[in-house]
Amino acid sequence: MKTCSQCKEVKPLDAFYPQKRGGTDGRCKDCRKANARADHWAHRDVHLARMKERHKANRDAELAAMRQRNPIYYQANRDKFLAQYQENREQELSRMRAARLDMHDHYLRWLICHGSHLKPDDIPQSLIEAKREQLRILRELKKENHEEC
Repeated sequence: MKTCSQCKEVKPLDAFYPQKRGGTDGRCKDCRKANARADHWAHRDVHLARMKERHKANRDAELAAMRQRNPIYYQANRDKFLAQYQENREQELSRMRAARLDMHDHYLRWLICHGSHLKPDDIPQSLIEAKREQLRILRELKKENHEEC
């Protein structure tokens, strides 16, 4: 049994992560996860930018490693992989277009949360309705401007 240095609860040793230097961490797994989650949301834009950079830098190496691990299967199914990618991409794009045109709640939640630290579940329905009305008005104004030209 060990006491967590953060929540001060007494927990069994398997509730703590092991340390490389021996022993266990001072904070329990629950506290470590909560801190990591809070840090992620507090610095979400930094984490996403870092992840994009890593993906961009390693994309070719990852593809090459996959091809090297199983070159026969990749070559035999290359057309299948490309077709599947295109099909999924088109389906996803059409789904997103429909959500945008129909002003679905999840699209409006994304618009409100995009570029902020908010989570979609934190957005009240009244704010979603206000955003929907704002977009409807903006679309009408845009439509009127195109008719005048």
